[in-house]
Amino acid sequence: AVGLSQGDNLFFFSKLRAASILKKDPYIEDVQFSMQLPDTMLIQVKERKVRGYVPYLGTYLYIDEAGRVLDVQEACHDPAPMVKGLVFDSFTKGEIIPVENPDALDVMLRVSQMMHKYELLDIAMQIDVSDPKDVYADVNQVQFRLGEMDNSDQKIRVMVEVVKTIPKEDRGTMDLRDLTKPMIFQYLT
Repeated sequence: AVGLSQGDNLFFFSKLRAASILKKDPYIEDVQFSMQLPDTMLIQVKERKVRGYVPYLGTYLYIDEAGRVLDVQEACHDPAPMVKGLVFDSFTKGEIIPVENPDALDVMLRVSQMMHKYELLDIAMQIDVSDPKDVYADVNQVQFRLGEMDNSDQKIRVMVEVVKTIPKEDRGTMDLRDLTKPMIFQYLT
């Protein structure tokens, strides 16, 4: 990809040109080059990770922890939350989604980071950030009402513990808006 072949003179190799070629890929965040003389070039790549999916016109936008569009696919492949409620008209691959509701994007990014922190990324989850002051998360068949995400770390941590205790076939709701109140799981029939 960078135009380096066996037998090329490493001193004539343009690291800047090679870095610009590699950074055109939205998944590549940073690139470092180092030479090991006489004949080896080491290339270290820091890769962006998919932290969520945003449905868009029958496809899914793969987004990273900054809200940057990494890819557009017809299906979701990596475990990450599905995000509903972001309002935008268009996007550019490799750029942050230009949302009309930046508070909702901020909430989605915080929830996604907490999910990564608590290793919840392998759980099928949908996050509804339509109203950043009244956020919902659906995990398995349970809807968690998270409310405002001012203490998102604590709410996600509680949600993780609750998810571990509820059998996957159970359906219901749980209100986590005010963690000072008793939490009651309400079964749906």
